[in-house]
Amino acid sequence: MTGDASSLLVEPLVGWPRKAQAGQSYLVTVDLNGPTGDEDWPYEEEEFDFGVALDGAPHFVCEALSEPSVVLHRFGGTYGPARFVVTADRTPGPGTIWLTITNRWGVPVRTVELPSEIVVETVPAGPGQIVVPSANGRPAALSGATRPGT
Repeated sequence: MTGDASSLLVEPLVGWPRKAQAGQSYLVTVDLNGPTGDEDWPYEEEEFDFGVALDGAPHFVCEALSEPSVVLHRFGGTYGPARFVVTADRTPGPGTIWLTITNRWGVPVRTVELPSEIVVETVPAGPGQIVVPSANGRPAALSGATRPGT
């Protein structure tokens, strides 16, 4: 390895519910953008594996659908996003999902706040959302991937 973990900048691309219906389950996806030029890649390895964790307590229960990691490739892109199911609490009000990205040694390299409002009324699938069936038979919504804060 020729660089250190702090020199590799990653930008998360996250699809999450900005407004969530109380008790409803949603698919959350987390992908990464990395350095754009080959000269910006500080490692001899062609790939770098990042761990991804979501914590929504006490307002959301977060469960990984598969291995919660994203492999970033030196020549651009990843092999696909980490996917989670988050279930909103039954109590309406503001909630937050915290995203933590870790390096291969489990050291956090980025933490992002993902705000969401839990509401009682039905939340229709809007632009950028796809309604898909969940494992428990209730519909879940997939929000379009965007950079947090946009």
